[in-house]
Amino acid sequence: MSVTTTRPPRGSKKHVLDLVRSDDFPASLNALLEPHRVQIDSSGIWRPDKNSEKEWSAKTFCPQFLSGKADEFASWWVGWKNPTWDLLARCTIKNQPGLLLVEAKANDKELSKGGKRLKADASQQSKDNHEYIGEALNKASAGLNAAYAPGGFNLRIDSHYQLCNRIATAWRLAQCGLPTALLYLGFTGDTGMENGSRKAIQDSDHWQRLMSGYLHGVAPQNLPGTTITSKNGAFMRFIIGTLPVVEVSPPPQNKLL
Repeated sequence: MSVTTTRPPRGSKKHVLDLVRSDDFPASLNALLEPHRVQIDSSGIWRPDKNSEKEWSAKTFCPQFLSGKADEFASWWVGWKNPTWDLLARCTIKNQPGLLLVEAKANDKELSKGGKRLKADASQQSKDNHEYIGEALNKASAGLNAAYAPGGFNLRIDSHYQLCNRIATAWRLAQCGLPTALLYLGFTGDTGMENGSRKAIQDSDHWQRLMSGYLHGVAPQNLPGTTITSKNGAFMRFIIGTLPVVEVSPPPQNKLL
């Protein structure tokens, strides 16, 4: 008889869980964030955490843990499904209450350049949602270009969709009055995920080069380390950084044993 087992997490998901379950968290991540004046606060509010590996959306996290902040954000994206994050944490940014949004990667292939797909036989609701999301990305792009004098943002639904919705979310939260820090976190040294075409992130320099290529055509090359302020005075900050893995990913396993 076949027994269904849960496969252990691999890649960036494993490393985020290892990070938040380690004894030196959040100190280890705060050391990376300190030069950017971002610190996970002492409340211990972050998701996932030691008790649950569930990934949360900003739409769910903010009302529960940042009461009164970014209430307008709830109506920005489509109602039925919102992007979830590798890690969300309540933090301070320049001594102001804010939200840390983390997108984590452990190898070069995790940097998806694909657009959001719409099936040929999609329902009318799916088509409407697709159009709505595309418009939200376009508006975010226009707002960022207006706020950031050099311009250079080109957020769209048909290319680099994950990157685009990450930047757009951080910006929209700032427009709603909540300071945000968007961290693209590269975990270095996960040789357990390597194969012929997939390479582990080697070190900080390698991650910087990968992110430079990833941002090309989507956002300004000088975006990392930059703070962009909205009309209401709230801001978003884009950060690139690395941490070593606690341990490499295990070999892949079949789901049925």
